[in-house]
Amino acid sequence: MKSLFPAILLSTSLIFCDQSFAAFKSDQEILLSLKKYSAADMKQGNDHMADVLLQVNDAVQYELTHSKSTKVVREILRVSLLTLNQDPTLAVADILAPLYSKDKKFFENALQSLPKSTARTLLKAIKNSLREEKSGNG
Repeated sequence: MKSLFPAILLSTSLIFCDQSFAAFKSDQEILLSLKKYSAADMKQGNDHMADVLLQVNDAVQYELTHSKSTKVVREILRVSLLTLNQDPTLAVADILAPLYSKDKKFFENALQSLPKSTARTLLKAIKNSLREEKSGNG
């Protein structure tokens, strides 16, 4: 019985560690999931906002490990912008930072789908997040 316990423990920990990749299995799933969000969703409270941010995070993690899709990144940015307007912590900037760092040119091209002023705001928040990660807050 003792030899079975480590195997169960290892299996359980692997499931929880890889939980973010379990959410999406294709670009199409990401698009279907994120397209349902609108500005009205962001006013439903912090719990709903947290769920939206988790969806965005899962989508970003999927895109980091799979082929880049302009449609998916544009949808991620659209939903991210919705959260940015309602979340004073700017958590979405921390979520998007790895995607921006991986391919800045691709990311900036996808940003062009947003209005210029809002794209600038989002990009500034991401750059500030990266600066804080590198240098600290100060």
